[in-house]
Amino acid sequence: MKTRLSLILGGLFLLSQAATGFASTTFTVSAAIPMATGVGFTVSSVNATTNVFTTLAAGTTALNFGTLTSTNVGTVGTPSYIYLPSNYYALDIAATGGAGSPDTTVTYTEGAVPAGAVSSLGYKATATFVKEVYTGASTPPTETGITSVGPKKRLIDLSALHVPYTTVSGGWLRVYVGIWNGSTTATYPDPANGQPFTAADAPGTYSGTLTFTETVD
Repeated sequence: MKTRLSLILGGLFLLSQAATGFASTTFTVSAAIPMATGVGFTVSSVNATTNVFTTLAAGTTALNFGTLTSTNVGTVGTPSYIYLPSNYYALDIAATGGAGSPDTTVTYTEGAVPAGAVSSLGYKATATFVKEVYTGASTPPTETGITSVGPKKRLIDLSALHVPYTTVSGGWLRVYVGIWNGSTTATYPDPANGQPFTAADAPGTYSGTLTFTETVD
């Protein structure tokens, strides 16, 4: 009997020793995102009928609408013809090299007009400012109009227009540039003061420049 008791007690002692050998260890997990080092532009040509994007070569700065086509934008029995391109452009502006949002200032400068023109490209081309937010590799980004900046604007109205970085935080800025489509709705995104190209305009090439000044915050 004494021998059996000794074995049992010895086994309990060993179990007790093993239990006191467990430990709790805490690991610190961390990751760092670098600050952005610059701002990058991605320029896409967008089909005006299908809205399909075609990304253009890096460094593209020429937004050429080509020769416009007479298009009926009126109703049945009341035709109304204006000249429109087959495409418009999307400029995606985002921080590069790390985290941050672009703070943007945009200025338009008039260029050449053909002889006899009574208006310029600044009154007939437009820019619309929106915020894009990434939603996944297989889904398109969500898009929200930047109402604090205003509705679709004529290029002539872009004189040091400021788009604060706070309006695109968590995403990036996209600017659509196009030719006036004839809309006269005074609400977002179409103000009522645009001038479409019509047969009354002088034939020839109209031009201008858009200058974007960027900082990262």
